[in-house]
Amino acid sequence: MIKLTIKKLFRNKVNITMIIIFAICSLTLTGALMFEKNYIQMQKDDFDKNVDGRTLLVSPSKKIIEELSESGFENYEYDYKSILAIKHIQAVFDSNLETFGETTLKNDDYDGYVNFRYGNEYTLPNNIKGEKFSGNDSGVVICPKNFYPDSNDITSDSKYIDGETLLNTTFDFTYKDYVTNSKGINRTKTFKIIGLYDNTVLKEKSNTCFATAKDLQEMYDVELAVLNKGALMSINVIVDDIKNLPYVKEELTKLNLRGSDKLVIDNNAVSGLRVISYTCIVFAIIMIIGITITYMKKRNIMNKKEIGVFSLLGFSSLQIQTIYMVDILVLSAISTIISTILSFVVYFFILKKYEIYFINALYQPRLYILRYLLAYLVTIIVPLLINYVFTRSSLKNSDNYLMKEAE
Repeated sequence: MIKLTIKKLFRNKVNITMIIIFAICSLTLTGALMFEKNYIQMQKDDFDKNVDGRTLLVSPSKKIIEELSESGFENYEYDYKSILAIKHIQAVFDSNLETFGETTLKNDDYDGYVNFRYGNEYTLPNNIKGEKFSGNDSGVVICPKNFYPDSNDITSDSKYIDGETLLNTTFDFTYKDYVTNSKGINRTKTFKIIGLYDNTVLKEKSNTCFATAKDLQEMYDVELAVLNKGALMSINVIVDDIKNLPYVKEELTKLNLRGSDKLVIDNNAVSGLRVISYTCIVFAIIMIIGITITYMKKRNIMNKKEIGVFSLLGFSSLQIQTIYMVDILVLSAISTIISTILSFVVYFFILKKYEIYFINALYQPRLYILRYLLAYLVTIIVPLLINYVFTRSSLKNSDNYLMKEAE
């Protein structure tokens, strides 16, 4: 039956056209489903993997700020002990403690700029090649295994430094000292790379190294602390899990503090892209329904006599329905196979075409099996249901059609 159906399909130009159109609709549906899933997953990864996703920027409440505005901010101090006593808080530090600047890694390929992130047992990645450091260590950092010490985004001409070649080597970082000299004099601090981490797992830029709080505080005290003297600065509060952010915010209000998410999703952009995705999905489904109905109407007219003949030959209604169900099933299946192959081609083309964008976004688009299955259900089940309705209608009218033909 299946071999006969396939022969019938490819002998008819209308069927071949239907297969092509079905494949395009299926590809559109699959593409929209994959795009929506990948975009949401990219946003989710930013929060789940990056430390900033579970970090709050904390400042005094509005009431406290109004009171301080009269007396000045110089004497205000955060009660670190009380903040750390709040459940789920793992670390608290000045928001300007993390820094960046030029290092001796500068050469013809890189400007030498390195970001220094606050590192402790809660923010350091688990899988580190080499050694970890403790809070009392000094002069040590953990850098990306694919290191790119540059302040600019990666381009097609960019070359990573293999972290393996830098492990246990040193570099100097330059910063300003405004305590010794009010005009600021250059100071250098030597750091040894004792460990390597995969920055893509933590969603960190390729020029980001983790340093100890001791070293960051030492550089901060003679530079930004002096420049920001008299200003009211926020502090970073790292929470153990994103789901506990609301609880911590509530507890902070009891200390006359307010916390805001350090990493914020642009909901307007997300909503806009979702609308585009859903529009494409609805359009593809409507096209599948419309094309199937048009196809069935034409076939219904052509097959009335054929269905009547099947009835006269003793075929039951179920057997006749099965013949035409297999017909549309094979057509849908062939279209689905073609669209699947095309989706792989498009996927790898996008990966190659926008490789640099994905590298800078620290995200690798994926193909999700469940999204494929959902697209398959629509492109196969919907035509089958429509086919069932039209075939039943044809069965009811086939006898009348034969009688008229006989007359």
